[in-house]
Amino acid sequence: MTARNLPVPSLEDVAMKPSSKTDKTTPEPSSLVDKASHGIASAVDEVKEEKHWRETFQSRPCVDGDASFEDYAPAYVYGVSWYRSNPQREFDESEADLETGWNTARGESALAWSKAKPAARDAWYRVDQP
Repeated sequence: MTARNLPVPSLEDVAMKPSSKTDKTTPEPSSLVDKASHGIASAVDEVKEEKHWRETFQSRPCVDGDASFEDYAPAYVYGVSWYRSNPQREFDESEADLETGWNTARGESALAWSKAKPAARDAWYRVDQP
């Protein structure tokens, strides 16, 4: 299976779950999603991220004035999920794969990739910050 055919999970799907009671290296399920970047782990609080984007998405230059958060939310989730899967890559290196997977990842979003791309990029770089 190539990277282009991989399913894109939601933030909830990528939250790590313990594989057994003896597995102490895997975090307990929570609202925090583990994010690893170059071997350094930090946490992405998905509730905080959703709150941030819900409150600020309309101020972003790429957002159409009549758009709803529900249209943009899948793009934010998609950007975070792809970053988590590919922390060593830059957004632009992943963009072709992101575009290919958008029709599946978009769910009910009415956005074409050209409209979703800036939101996914915003989310990617927001979680990439230390």
